[in-house]
Amino acid sequence: MFSPRAPNPAALLRILGPLVVLYSPLPLKELEMLIGLPPGDISTTLRDMHALVDVPDPRTSSPLQRVRIPQPSTTEFLVDIHRSLPFWIEPGKYHAEIVRGCIRYIGEFMDNTEHLDLRFLPPELLDDLREPRFMYSRVSSEVRAVVAWLKSIPNTPRDVVQMWQSWQAQLDPPTAYYVP
Repeated sequence: MFSPRAPNPAALLRILGPLVVLYSPLPLKELEMLIGLPPGDISTTLRDMHALVDVPDPRTSSPLQRVRIPQPSTTEFLVDIHRSLPFWIEPGKYHAEIVRGCIRYIGEFMDNTEHLDLRFLPPELLDDLREPRFMYSRVSSEVRAVVAWLKSIPNTPRDVVQMWQSWQAQLDPPTAYYVP
């Protein structure tokens, strides 16, 4: 399936690792952002891998078409250390890479909400933000950032903003005034 002489194995694994462990495939642009690659790197790195990976052509495809590994046997091969040898995908390592990418991605959104393009975000995102268990692991500064971000999005459902503001009020300590 793979040759040890494959061009730039480290670059190949940097892309294949997240593809193997992602719950759902991502569009090309979002995948590049998530793993911190400049535009075009995925297409260039995977240009000779079309038998294993579906990569939409950025010039002719819809921005919503996703990069994916269509055959489950390819994923099974890549996560089996005894079969894939130098091309082994260690799931834990790439889950951590995805988490780092998500944190970086969220940080960029929080800092640049005026450039946020919500046309391609799934509508389920706001439903996910209604899930209370998502909030319980947050610290006050993160909740304040989410509240500010939600307020900057046009047409954010009021109940979502109110729920996060309520959680922020619970996390922020009350201001105590000392009166001598």
